[in-house]
Amino acid sequence: MKNNYRKLKLSILLQTVFVTALTVLVGGVILEYVIDGVYNDSFANIFVKAMLDLNVSEETAINLYWRLIGDNKVFFMILGFLALFSLFFYVALSKMTKYLDQVGDGIENILSDSTEPIKLITELKPLEIRLNEIKATLKRQEKEAQENEQKKNDLVLFLAHDLKTPLTSVVAYLSMLDAYPEMPTKERARYTHISLEKATRLGELISEFFEITRFNLHDIVLEMAELNLTMMLEQIADELYGVLQEKHLTCQVKAEDDLVIEGDADKLARVFDNILRNAIVYCSEGSELLITAHRLNASVEIIFENEGHTISPENLDKIFDKFYRADAARSSSTGGAGLGLAIAKEIVELHGGDIMAESEEGKTRFVVTLGKGRKRMKFMHMADVHLGANPDAGKAYSANRGAELWDSFERALKVCEEEQVDLLLIAGDLFHRQPLLRELKDVDYLFQGMSHTRVVFIVGNHDYLKPSSYYREFPWSKNVYPLLSTELAFVEFPALGVCVYGFSYGRREITERLYDAAYPKGNQAIEILLAHGGDEKHIPMNREKLLALGYDYIALGHIHRPTTIEDNRICYSGSLEPTDKNDTGRHGYIMGTIEKGKVKTEFVTFAVREYIHMNVAVEKEMANRAVRGRVAEMVKAKGIQNIYKILLTGFRQPEVLIDTENMDQYGNILEIVDATEPAYDFDQIQRQNRDNLLGKYIERFADSVEGSIEYEALFEGVRALLDTKRG
Repeated sequence: MKNNYRKLKLSILLQTVFVTALTVLVGGVILEYVIDGVYNDSFANIFVKAMLDLNVSEETAINLYWRLIGDNKVFFMILGFLALFSLFFYVALSKMTKYLDQVGDGIENILSDSTEPIKLITELKPLEIRLNEIKATLKRQEKEAQENEQKKNDLVLFLAHDLKTPLTSVVAYLSMLDAYPEMPTKERARYTHISLEKATRLGELISEFFEITRFNLHDIVLEMAELNLTMMLEQIADELYGVLQEKHLTCQVKAEDDLVIEGDADKLARVFDNILRNAIVYCSEGSELLITAHRLNASVEIIFENEGHTISPENLDKIFDKFYRADAARSSSTGGAGLGLAIAKEIVELHGGDIMAESEEGKTRFVVTLGKGRKRMKFMHMADVHLGANPDAGKAYSANRGAELWDSFERALKVCEEEQVDLLLIAGDLFHRQPLLRELKDVDYLFQGMSHTRVVFIVGNHDYLKPSSYYREFPWSKNVYPLLSTELAFVEFPALGVCVYGFSYGRREITERLYDAAYPKGNQAIEILLAHGGDEKHIPMNREKLLALGYDYIALGHIHRPTTIEDNRICYSGSLEPTDKNDTGRHGYIMGTIEKGKVKTEFVTFAVREYIHMNVAVEKEMANRAVRGRVAEMVKAKGIQNIYKILLTGFRQPEVLIDTENMDQYGNILEIVDATEPAYDFDQIQRQNRDNLLGKYIERFADSVEGSIEYEALFEGVRALLDTKRG
């Protein structure tokens, strides 16, 4: 967005330049024609006369004038120019504040529910576009909410009316039966049958009330188990025999023998029952319902077919929407709340399957595909976020480093939302130390903002579980699953086909090899382990033993650099942002996918800055400023946002002293070490000192070759003798 406000920045710049120019112009005129002109002598005379009136001698008054005013003319000029600039700039601010007024008008436009689009000045065009987008989004959401609420209210009204109708009939017929105990058997049977029909309908309507409420108030949780689909379909068809007979319908099941799948038996029975009841309502009387089921590669396909009116393409597109009903008129004897197929779709998709409808030439088919698993599951693996740390404390550039860690973490969560990541795996050290309660609330608030992503995390050695830790009793949001046991625990996601294992640190240092026997239980198709450690004091790990555990992916934390132990199997994500001068190289997170049982991972660079250890070569002819200039150029080339530890190497002239202080002006300099050596002219020093020990020492090593031990001895000896001579 920065470049989008170029016009605004240019406008403010031009106004500032204009104010400055006006100040210089007006100040110059006042200085030239007033201060140095008309009032120059007059003011001096007035000052002296005032002093004389106070019984000060003329000579003393004149001296006071020059000491206080005459000799400080530049100071008063600066004050005058600052006063003028402040005055003109204050006037100019009235135009600048119009920008805020414009923004305020735009916000008022949104709040006032105006139908007019938001119009801002040219400089605020990007903001105008964004505000109009927000307004349109709010309008759309409001309209959708109103439509859903209206649909629901209408349904409740219809159902309330329908409840009254069968209830009135039931009461009437039962009253007749009660009032005439001698009623003929045939007539009594007829009234009893009618009462039963009305009571049954009443029960169905009450069930629909519960369905509406339950659909909105509860998430559907699957309890996966192995089930025989063939037997289930035959049983459901048998249970509907009575309903089929009422419309003179038949139902035939043609399913392959022993079709076995993984699924929630109760929920799938509800899916098939909803589809069949929908078919019974809308099929032609006297026709046949056909259920077929067969294997299709690794999945199972179930088809429900009935004869009746052809459903138009427009209605087919909406048939799985909440509260949608094909018979808009809605009689009291057919149709329900319009939730059956919507719930069926949700349950099927939770199983990783698909459901679709097609209708042509008087035949409607619902096709359900199960057992193929999710097409693709996406996860993000991060670790060592170290919220609450303050890296490089005391350095000029470090003031915002702690906030950067939070900002980077929040940006990563936004990536989860934008890319619809299914699982966020945090392999320890979310915090740099024991988290405060307000910090846990902040993190949980950020987690809540992810509508699609489930979060699983363990606690590492920095934020380990103290007895008083706020971790222990914090009420996390429903999409957050902390593994806070100090023994191996797990959480299952049947809809994803994934089980995630891990345990948290109960103390700062753990020297036992706890992961050697951390075997998975085989609960899901894909099993993932969150593990934190890898050195002698923090749960030592062995690559071969980790591989032998059998996990599909092991998400590691503790080592701050991204490191692959085994491709797509065992990886350190490294820290999200570097927090120490030794955290050189790239930092970010790992994005992974699981598709058809295979795991693929990719490291994503995400950090705002890097720590860079940079060697700067100094040449013999370079003076101090040249060295500093080279440092500035190299920092600029590698990025001024990065943090540098600099080592100066090479040779310099003996008389040159390199100033390593005040380098912050060139970038974020964490440390700079001068390891240069003086470049001695041994021939010249020998000629100047031929009659003393220094000259004879150089002569002794005259034939030494640069880089040899003898040359090193020559170099060090000359330096020591020169230092002694200077001292």
